[in-house]
Amino acid sequence: NEVQEKQGGLTEARRGILDLAMDNEIEMLNEKIRVLQRENDSLKIENQRLKQIAERKAMSNFKKL
Repeated sequence: NEVQEKQGGLTEARRGILDLAMDNEIEMLNEKIRVLQRENDSLKIENQRLKQIAERKAMSNFKKL
């Protein structure tokens, strides 16, 4: 019984350490997601701007015909 109790305590300690490590990993991944979402939003805005420029150039070229 005593050995089982000690092993159980070690298992709980390991579980606590693993839980903490996983929580840290999850937080790091969530931060990466936030960074990538901001980058994605910036790229969408830049893409829209470039589309507008391309449309203006296409219209300008069409008017020259």
